[in-house]
Amino acid sequence: MKKKQILFCIIISILFCFPLFSNELSLEHDTLFHLSRIAHLANAIKNSDVLPKIYFNMNLNFGYATPLFYSEIFMIPFSILYNLNIDLVICYKILILVFTIITAINMTYCTNSLFKNDHISYLAAFIYLFGNYHITNVYVRSAIGEVIAMSFLPICLLGIIEVLTFEKYNSKHLIIGFTMVTLAHNISLFIISLTFLFFIIAYINKLDKQRIMTIAKAAIITILITSFFLLPMIEQLLDQTFVLSLYTKTDLSAYAIGIRHLLCNNTIFKTAAINQSYPAMNVSIGYFAIIFSLLTIFVKPDRLHKTLFVIGMIFMILPTIYCNWQILSVFLSAIQFPWRLEMIALLLLSICSSITFTKIITNKKIMILTFIILTIEAFYHLYPVTQRPFTISNNTRYEQLLDGSIIDPFYSANYVRVELAGGDYLNINHPDFRNISKCITSSDKNITCDITRNYNDMIFTIDQETEVTLPVSYYKGYVIVDENNKSYPISSNKQGLITFNANKNTYHLIYRHTKVQIISLFISLSTLFVIIINRARKFKS
Repeated sequence: MKKKQILFCIIISILFCFPLFSNELSLEHDTLFHLSRIAHLANAIKNSDVLPKIYFNMNLNFGYATPLFYSEIFMIPFSILYNLNIDLVICYKILILVFTIITAINMTYCTNSLFKNDHISYLAAFIYLFGNYHITNVYVRSAIGEVIAMSFLPICLLGIIEVLTFEKYNSKHLIIGFTMVTLAHNISLFIISLTFLFFIIAYINKLDKQRIMTIAKAAIITILITSFFLLPMIEQLLDQTFVLSLYTKTDLSAYAIGIRHLLCNNTIFKTAAINQSYPAMNVSIGYFAIIFSLLTIFVKPDRLHKTLFVIGMIFMILPTIYCNWQILSVFLSAIQFPWRLEMIALLLLSICSSITFTKIITNKKIMILTFIILTIEAFYHLYPVTQRPFTISNNTRYEQLLDGSIIDPFYSANYVRVELAGGDYLNINHPDFRNISKCITSSDKNITCDITRNYNDMIFTIDQETEVTLPVSYYKGYVIVDENNKSYPISSNKQGLITFNANKNTYHLIYRHTKVQIISLFISLSTLFVIIINRARKFKS
């Protein structure tokens, strides 16, 4: 990329993040959850656990497996900053700024690689960054996983278009894009994979054996690289039933949006569009992307331009009440909310509208005026963020989020919602953690409350032979050993807590990596090693 393109991306990213340049941070849907992720990963790193599977101190010390289901790889730099005594809120703000810049750079790189036109690249990056859906993700939902995924979706799109339309192509961008999205957000991976399917249908006549082999190669390498995350997650999902399983049985029609949601153009601090209620948070892509995309039919688009328009419009209309979501839920319930498909509409129509605009408007002065108008509109969308009443300061300590001085750490849940958000990775029959005993019990009676915790080691003594239940949520990988290092079989009770048959002894509850976790990490590292060696050989030659 050219220096001026990078400078442009940095400037518009700073503009996008201007609400963060204050002493406060507004608390939105999942802000607390992601602050918790940074803090607990920092604690894990302090204990030399760089790729943790369990956050042992979460949820009143019952533990929670966020890293097993929600890759923390992108959180590592910001947790390191936290360990360097940078305030937690500042670390969160730096995270937003960094991935905003990455989003702008990747969109500029994608469009410039495809169209070799600075005007298209700049406009597409601006529209994508300041699309209502993206603003809502950052400043209303605090959907950090999806925000990070959106920063890499342009690379996925570039890889998809290259492998399906270019005469000379390889799998590089497919692998990079899909690997990053896999490690950012599972649902976004599902959605961009669905998008890939639509593009394959659009270019089915170009899908020869060689292209199929390239796609297959990219898929295999992506799975191998990300196996350190994917395989342990699958292992846990097969081991017990979690709260997140409820999403696969949900009728999503209640969350479908109406035409007024598509045409909404202001930042609204509400929740999802439930039963087409209004106002609800803004999940539209923005007027510019919609209007100039519709004008595409008047400019004689080429095949790629037309494909971006058609698929983009499909993804914009799919989440609406005009599509039968009672049926679509059978296939798409994993996305949780139909309006999530708007992220693809924004991706594709940002580019489509930019191409159309540059074909219609050739006068540079009008282009400059357009950017000025779009910048003013950007401030219009972002200014309400600075007026939010419920905020925390930059120097707010993590402990203050849990002690009730700022917010009820449970707020309408029976677990520590501050740390667990929706509690998706709890056993589906989990107990009310507010009231359940924090001691070791047998037949619902306390046996001992004398428990010593040393990060990944819970030490306790039992003075009788009995089946005991530990105040720890069960996940595969936990082991119990006595002072002689003899191991004892453990299981999960009906509430998802660890149980085992004890005798008179002192025990250690330790989380050890499962064989699947060890093997999958070896697979990922080996794959990366082979790729690096091959790239080095090609570079030398």
